[in-house]
Amino acid sequence: MKPSLLAAALFCAAAWAAGAAPAASKPASSPAASPQPAASASLEESPLATVEFLDGKVSVTRDGEPLKDFSIGDELFDEDLLATGADGSLVLALAPATGMRGTIRVSPKSSFYLRSESPGEERKSQAELIAGQLGLKMKKLAGEPSFEVTSGSTVMGVRGTEFTVTSSPSGALLVACVEGEVACAEDGDAASAVPGQVVERREGSRLRRLAVAAGEAEGFRQRWAEEEAAAFRRDAPRAAKAIAQRYLELQAAFAENQEKAAGSEVLRRWIAERKAGAKGGRPDLAALERDLKELRKLGPGLVEGRRLLGQLERANAEVAALEEALAGDEAVLRQEIRKGLTVGDFFGKFAAERERLDRQVAWFRQAGKLLKQREGLFERARSGGPGGPPPPPPPPKP
Repeated sequence: MKPSLLAAALFCAAAWAAGAAPAASKPASSPAASPQPAASASLEESPLATVEFLDGKVSVTRDGEPLKDFSIGDELFDEDLLATGADGSLVLALAPATGMRGTIRVSPKSSFYLRSESPGEERKSQAELIAGQLGLKMKKLAGEPSFEVTSGSTVMGVRGTEFTVTSSPSGALLVACVEGEVACAEDGDAASAVPGQVVERREGSRLRRLAVAAGEAEGFRQRWAEEEAAAFRRDAPRAAKAIAQRYLELQAAFAENQEKAAGSEVLRRWIAERKAGAKGGRPDLAALERDLKELRKLGPGLVEGRRLLGQLERANAEVAALEEALAGDEAVLRQEIRKGLTVGDFFGKFAAERERLDRQVAWFRQAGKLLKQREGLFERARSGGPGGPPPPPPPPKP
């Protein structure tokens, strides 16, 4: 199953996609021998996980390109998109760069991004769940690393524990903890999942804790997921118009917010350098600072675009589930979303634009990744840390 990124497509103009997607090769683990452009200096990546097990249909997309011959032992990096088909399953082993030891189990019909929020010594890692279910079992290696799971505006902080996060087609969420504690937060609301109590979030509702009998967490989760899927299928004819309309409104809001970002020369140059494989060398702090200052002018639009990105990708998963649920229901497919656009027309447009828009949203994900890398590089270089200039020699002894 090819993962769809359609929902975030309108972040950038169509011209961005043309020739912008980099090759799918793995990031190199050693620096290049010759100096490279300043903005790409010391940008080697550390893997966030490796593949421990896979079965059935599994795909990995990196910088907009699906990886070929994906197999056990392969490394996974920041902003890699992982997706499983109806018969697919996947187990990842976390890498030392996360500061955690443990595994992530990916259930069938699931998709998520691996992310590193602040590459470097702080070690803040994240799994951004778009659809389906993840099972996590982990604990800290040393120091104060953090690992979070996000779904929509809900953030789940891992505290050395074993738990599952399940997202339904309608966007409802269930967090079930087998061992330890999972601190869940959303828009100032907070609740913790512990053995015997799950945390549930439904669309438009606050987080709430539900009591579960000892040893029944997995059975409760399975029943919850089955009931949510059945309710979605049952309500699909009634909800079709609202789901499609919400999707179209998100697209419009996303496009309006990103007009100024579409012409960013800095982002286009960074992506071209990435595609050419530029890395290594010492950073030119002045040139890097100029690039970052230029992008800060787009700051509010980029922040809002990133906020809308996750909403759109989850809406995309909801539309795909809706299309499956309504297959063959001609009465619903003939309903008008707005004058001149039926539900069936909407699904046709959705399919026709999929590939082109997938490339565009992959461009945005990559641009965000490169911005994170360069911000981290600049801070390290300015402080004389790894990737930066060496510290000044000590003063001569008297």
